[in-house]
Amino acid sequence: MTDSFEKIDRIFYILSLIVLGGFIGMFILQHIGIFTLTYNIEFPCGFHSVTGFYCPGCGASHSLTSLIELHIIDSILYNPFVPYVFMCALIYASVNTVALIRKKHYLHFRMLYAYIGIGILLGQWIIKNILILIG
Repeated sequence: MTDSFEKIDRIFYILSLIVLGGFIGMFILQHIGIFTLTYNIEFPCGFHSVTGFYCPGCGASHSLTSLIELHIIDSILYNPFVPYVFMCALIYASVNTVALIRKKHYLHFRMLYAYIGIGILLGQWIIKNILILIG
């Protein structure tokens, strides 16, 4: 494997910077009081309303709000996919920023990262719905 920063790596590097920029922007705006994320969601999940079961994305808004407020455990409990994406973006952007400066040892994107994320998303969805079924 070469040490080059390939096109797909550049795309994911830019995406990771966008994710981190969004998080940092929301964090700053939340903590200076200009923008407030809230747990009060006006529009309930349509899937949950119709079926009584959670969808894979249920809890993502609460998870993001908790992450912005630095309540990491709460964020993981609401929807672990959100902190997983944040941590992947943080690691990928940090390592590759240093690599771009030093011009070596890039962290290459692997489909395994996406498969792990999908596994987390589907795993938490199944567990939440099993908990509904057992009471």
